[in-house]
Amino acid sequence: MLFAEPAALYLDSARPKPDERGVVHVAVDTARRVSTPAGVRVHRVVGLAAQVRWSQ
Repeated sequence: MLFAEPAALYLDSARPKPDERGVVHVAVDTARRVSTPAGVRVHRVVGLAAQVRWSQ
């Protein structure tokens, strides 16, 4: 996900055991515009920073 930093896994991709064969869902803030690599679906989310529990 470094291509879209700051970003977070989203939807099924954020589950403890995501489907490794599917598309990776990544959330970014609505103000961001990123190039999407193959196999990744970018979701623009309002107020992303307030909704994410960022890792230490």
